[in-house]
Amino acid sequence: MIRTSRNGYNRRPMPEAIRIRLPPVLAAPFVLVVGLAARFGLSGELADFLGVALWTVMVYVVIVFVHPKIAPLQAGLLAAAIGIAVELAQLTPYPAALAERISIFHLIFGSSYDPGDLPAYPAGAALAALVHRGLLQLAPTLRAA
Repeated sequence: MIRTSRNGYNRRPMPEAIRIRLPPVLAAPFVLVVGLAARFGLSGELADFLGVALWTVMVYVVIVFVHPKIAPLQAGLLAAAIGIAVELAQLTPYPAALAERISIFHLIFGSSYDPGDLPAYPAGAALAALVHRGLLQLAPTLRAA
C-alpha cells in the first residue's frame, strides 16, 4: 500500500524487518559512547561496574537486533549469561592472548578474570530489559508482529 504524504509525494511504509530493527540500531551508538565514557572517563570500582554493565547492555542490543521478536526477559537472561560466560572464559589464557594481538578484543573480551564484575552482568541486562519493556509499552508498534 502506497500512502501519500502531506506534501503530495507517494511513500511506501517502512518494511517491518527494518522498522523493528531500527531501535537497536539507534541505541547501539548511544550505548557505545556512554559505555566508553564511563570506562575511560571515570575511575575505580564505579567505572569498572558501569563499563561491564553497559557492555552487557550492548550485548542485549545486539541480541534484540538479531532476534527482534525476543521477549525482554529472555533477552536479558541471554545477555547476562553471555557476559558471565565471557568473564569465566577470562580464567583461561585465551582472552588475554587475543587482546595482546588485536587491541579491540580487550574491550570485547577483557583480559583477566575479576569476580567483582559478575554482579554487573545481570545489572546491565536488567536495565536493558526494563528499558526495552518500557519502550514496548509506550510504543506498541515497536513490537514485532
